[in-house]
Amino acid sequence: MASQQLDHLLQQCTVRLSVQGGHGTGFFVAPGLILTCAHVVERAESGLVDVFWKENNQRYFAEIGVLPGEPNIDLALLKVTTEVSNHPCVLFDQAVSHLDDRLYSFGYPEDNADGDPVTCSYEGESFRDNSSLLKLKGGQFNFGASGSPLLNRRTDGVCGIVNISRSTTTDLGGRAIPTPEILTQFPQLKKLNQQVHQIDKRWAIAALNSHQSTIQRSLGCGFGAGLALGMLRAAIAPFFHHLPSVDFVSSFWQGGVLGVALALGIARSNKRNRQLNRTWSNGAIVSGTLFFGIAHLLVGFFNGSFSIEAPLVAPMGFLAGLGLSIALHDQPWIGVAQVDSSQRSSASQPVVNRWGLRLMLVGLAFMLIQGIFIQFKTKGTGIVIAWSHVFYEAELSRYATLNWWQEFMTRCPEWFNYLALLDAAVVGVVFAIGMTFGPTLTTQILVRWYDILKRLEHDE
Repeated sequence: MASQQLDHLLQQCTVRLSVQGGHGTGFFVAPGLILTCAHVVERAESGLVDVFWKENNQRYFAEIGVLPGEPNIDLALLKVTTEVSNHPCVLFDQAVSHLDDRLYSFGYPEDNADGDPVTCSYEGESFRDNSSLLKLKGGQFNFGASGSPLLNRRTDGVCGIVNISRSTTTDLGGRAIPTPEILTQFPQLKKLNQQVHQIDKRWAIAALNSHQSTIQRSLGCGFGAGLALGMLRAAIAPFFHHLPSVDFVSSFWQGGVLGVALALGIARSNKRNRQLNRTWSNGAIVSGTLFFGIAHLLVGFFNGSFSIEAPLVAPMGFLAGLGLSIALHDQPWIGVAQVDSSQRSSASQPVVNRWGLRLMLVGLAFMLIQGIFIQFKTKGTGIVIAWSHVFYEAELSRYATLNWWQEFMTRCPEWFNYLALLDAAVVGVVFAIGMTFGPTLTTQILVRWYDILKRLEHDE
């Protein structure tokens, strides 16, 4: 799943180029600059090329800006005549390709002018007119695919540009101009491309995600859940005369453990589904429930909530895991296999499609669970990350000296139960939000750390 993010980003970088007599492909390499093959635009009238960017369904015009000094180099650099806002750019990769490297390309061939992917592998170095080329095998490059970017899945960068097909009717492969040759012909592109990616982190984030394992993504979910819960508890700690730092640390590790367990349970089931080529979502719900419930028992044990003294800790944990799994099981950050909507049966549709409804489901589930715990009037806690009605009654009764608070408690004698229900709902929603944004947040932190290391290396 994660590698699909980079594939999709590569697609967003590509454009369809139309000239008199046909069309080809190009891709953004810097703001307003498009790289393609010279033979794609050689018939352009008045030096203008029609550009269609599928990402925002807009048409533009580009002028042929620069051609290589050597006539046998099949490259052309185009400049869009109007501003194209917020378009991504490919990241050039100058590393030497290895034999059998898996490569991915996206272009606009004549048999599918709306865009088509091609997968192939690197067969070795080839030569034509004293120029070095990448020889590709195992992919079918049809007319119109010339000018397509070639993504190396090992290095997560564009290693070349497709310019020759070995056969337009079979998957014999093709040839591509390598990135070092591109940057030799257009030396200004190296700096421009680097400047883009120092500011725009979309490619770096997608590349990091493409190498994240299930465990790494689960850790990101746990980090997000722990951070969200910790910030919530730290914000309200002063009202209970608690140290915000202590409440933050306590909630952070509890939320982190539960978040990792839930994400790992769902992701492991989804991975198994992909291996078996099935889209059964109930397995992810069951697995997530079990993992969360077991982790909930462990957190309760270390938190001092023993099963004998607090018998509802176990069932409440599994119910909470069930509510979270139902709401979150089909999210991409836990590695679920994506299935085309036209191929999905009604039984495999997401249980809840909109995020507002997802969060509402989590909040209601946690309120229901806390309500069950209140009705049974047992000791300890129900959901270990939620504060119980007993806690609120003990901690906030100290404010009885305040006239307005004393009046409120008199008018609403069950106030501590209502606060516990509200607390549970907020905790459930915050936990779900933290799990959702945790992986992205950790990836951005890694990207920033990577940038710092690169700058230190450059300074040395």
